[in-house]
Amino acid sequence: MISSVKNVQILVSLLKQHNIKDIVISPGSRDFQLVHSVETDSFFRTYTVVDERSAAFFANGLSMAIDKPVCVCCTSSTASSNYMAAAKDAFANGIQLVLLTADRDYRRLYQMEDQMIDQVDMYGAYVRSNVDIPIVKDSDDEWYATRKINEAILELNHGVKGPVQINYQLMDLSAPFVETMPEYRKITRYQEDDLLSSVEIFKQKLLSKKRIMVLCGQQEENNLSALLEEFFIKYNTIIIKDNYSNIHGEHFIKTVLVTERMSVNAFIDYCPDLVITIGKHVWSFVKYTLRDKKLKFEHWRISEDGKIVDPFNKLTSVFQCSAEFFMETVTAGVNSNNNLEYYNLWKTRLSKVCYPELVYSNFYAISELVKKIPDSALVHSSILNAARLYDFVSDDKALLSFANLGADGIDGCLPTFLGQAEADKTRPAYLISGDLSFFYAMNSLCGDIPDNAHIFLINNHSGSEFHTNFGKFYNGSLSVDKHIAAGHISNAKDWALENNIKYITADSKESLKSGLDVFINTFDSPVLFEVFTDPDTDTSVLESFYSINKVITPKMYFRKALDIIKKHLHIK
Repeated sequence: MISSVKNVQILVSLLKQHNIKDIVISPGSRDFQLVHSVETDSFFRTYTVVDERSAAFFANGLSMAIDKPVCVCCTSSTASSNYMAAAKDAFANGIQLVLLTADRDYRRLYQMEDQMIDQVDMYGAYVRSNVDIPIVKDSDDEWYATRKINEAILELNHGVKGPVQINYQLMDLSAPFVETMPEYRKITRYQEDDLLSSVEIFKQKLLSKKRIMVLCGQQEENNLSALLEEFFIKYNTIIIKDNYSNIHGEHFIKTVLVTERMSVNAFIDYCPDLVITIGKHVWSFVKYTLRDKKLKFEHWRISEDGKIVDPFNKLTSVFQCSAEFFMETVTAGVNSNNNLEYYNLWKTRLSKVCYPELVYSNFYAISELVKKIPDSALVHSSILNAARLYDFVSDDKALLSFANLGADGIDGCLPTFLGQAEADKTRPAYLISGDLSFFYAMNSLCGDIPDNAHIFLINNHSGSEFHTNFGKFYNGSLSVDKHIAAGHISNAKDWALENNIKYITADSKESLKSGLDVFINTFDSPVLFEVFTDPDTDTSVLESFYSINKVITPKMYFRKALDIIKKHLHIK
């Protein structure tokens, strides 16, 4: 019999899949749903020790003897406090103790709820991981619970061994029990030795896939391009890059040109059966499409930190190694097997990408700038609209590109760029920035600015991203520029000249063209090129690009009709 309570089901399922059999139980009521689930399951070995302090030390001794994780399980409130001494002992001695602490709904804390204290992170620095599992009410809760329980279990033996706490909330003690439960998604972490010892298994898995999507996030300069090309040849793969991936190869594609406004129904025709992520933050909004529940695929993450990062709700494997090591290992001795079907599907779609007639705008200005930036230069874009447009217009130049992705703050783009330019004064360095980001951090221009610094400032007198996204909600006397887009009439001229920075300006295609020639070829002093554009025109050009590249397929109409029928018939 298994509890019908979802977070208990997830916990039991993952304990079994991670082969954690031994559970030391102390009497109580809050943990009844878990206790009855494991005491009626022959997989588990259960033990009873009445007081929690002794139960936890008993578990420590058992774990030391068998060199495997052992759980302790108790009711809520001060019962869990009695585990503290054994938790400290387990931490000091590298014992794999799993502290399963039953709890009540967190919203009831300090609300005159009986038998409830703050149990979250109660063991502090004496556990290698502590997670708090909510009452599971929907698919997002289920994803969170699955990820966090896997994360805690994997920290029992991650480089060093030690205890973990899994605090789980539960209110319905009398929930019914059921005969069977779903198998929830196990996440496995592989070290380098694990990959080497099982490499043939992983090669066969890769060879069995018809659609592998390698999604490359932001990276520093690397030697990965040739290895990714080799992986492409060996397996049915597409290699997705954006500017910030800093990889360059014949068969790498930039899906960002169509995925930003691609619906889930349209994406189904292009959906992979395996996604492999490498690098840091991914700029492309394809990451949001990939998390849709309609899409069925497996996710492998390759990262030297070995962290559990599950953005698509489909992570099954984490390879704690460099991307270079992974690619070298899984391609060695494999014949060329890519039938190019998946690659050609995407290439055909991308070949249809069109650009609208680019009137004078931020889109046009950045496009013209990128044409003139020399190969191997460093390019840093401020976040959101500048990052997007730079990604849309860049060609296949071997540029070294960065942005403050992930945190996406406008506050640090200019000083981050200046630090990068200072680090290598022999390399031409270019910042593409919006006005709000620039003015936020303009104090960083006080002092010695390296001569290789080129600042390309798009000034449309407002926050372009906010103008584009929220301008449609405003009409009449109230403008988006009043608060959200922070409209202004400022320019950078006096500040640039005051700090001995060469200043150029443009407000038309003609002045942009002449200014670019000076801007690109200035190397004897830092230079700032302020390009004035109109925010409404900027928005119109971007929306025009999205509109003419919208993906519509015959299958989409069929799926839409099918969704309407299912909704009418109340079919899930």
